[in-house]
Amino acid sequence: MRLKGRMILIAIGFVFAAVFGMPLILSAPSYLWHMTKFNVQGLNCLSDTSKAWIEIDTLNNSKNIGDDYEKIGTDLEKCRKGMDLNKSSLSFVQDEFKRYKTSNRDNADK
Repeated sequence: MRLKGRMILIAIGFVFAAVFGMPLILSAPSYLWHMTKFNVQGLNCLSDTSKAWIEIDTLNNSKNIGDDYEKIGTDLEKCRKGMDLNKSSLSFVQDEFKRYKTSNRDNADK
């Protein structure tokens, strides 16, 4: 495809995203990036859940371990419902950077 045709498709994609609030996926790399953003959100949910389980199992000081597991389940459900297939790339990168900074701060404290 020539440069002029690509520029027209990019412009159509921007207009579609601005008008309808969702991306118009026009190529395989853009579809791959779109699905990667969604899958990373799911992996973050699973990672948070597994860390919480490990903390409960290692501490094991809780009198009501069932309540702890129920809280993990509700947090996972909230996280799963909060996953957004149409999340913008900018907000995705910002969220991941915040998550990276938080995890590094937590690791430095240990």
